Amino acid sequence: MKVRATVANHAGLVSPRPACFTAPMRTFFLLLAATFFTTVANAAGWELHEDAKTGQQAAASTVTGTGPQGAVKVTLVIHHRRGAPLKVVKKGEITELPIIIELCVDRFESVKGFDFLAFEGPDSAVAGKRLTTVAIDAGKDQFTKRYTQGGWINQLAWLLHSPEKPGATASKGSDDFTFGIGDASRDVNDFITITKLLQQSPTKIEVTVSDAKDAKRALHFAFPTDNVSEVIGKLMR
Repeated sequence: MKVRATVANHAGLVSPRPACFTAPMRTFFLLLAATFFTTVANAAGWELHEDAKTGQQAAASTVTGTGPQGAVKVTLVIHHRRGAPLKVVKKGEITELPIIIELCVDRFESVKGFDFLAFEGPDSAVAGKRLTTVAIDAGKDQFTKRYTQGGWINQLAWLLHSPEKPGATASKGSDDFTFGIGDASRDVNDFITITKLLQQSPTKIEVTVSDAKDAKRALHFAFPTDNVSEVIGKLMR
């Protein structure tokens, strides 16, 4: 499979989506200085990565789900800078985003029966289509909603660690595919609701991405719930 690599930056509050996005979207994207994350909470299911100096944080959970033709490994990543306000903040030409949610598929070229490249890049024909579903059950609250999504080729390490760290290149040799779930500016209230539900001992956390041409060909993932409230609680402090 011949692929066109894109570059994603890791920036905590500022969207880590590809720097190659079109000019009108650049208010959302800024490449910050390199930061070095350490894992400060690591229990079964979810872990929290944090840069103590900048306050940038990422909660992550890795599972094996299902694709059209077999098992698929994926990591769900939620970004929030410690102490940042839960609202979109504009500073000149830069728009800081309070919460960013991403789904990173491991070694996407080995996943059969799903057209990842249909989602890739700023000019993707499906960028405006709601092909991603997030479902969460927490007590009496049931949340299910479909979102648009962006897509780019990179590495999971690029999302969780410094882009200058060995092995964390954004394009060369990258073999993961990241879906940016929703629009972190437009969907900010939904994202706040999602992080609140994740702190309420949820019993279900599921994400599904449907193929661009055939909804029956989907990627489906169920994430663990055992320590998610603890980790997301620390993320959102």
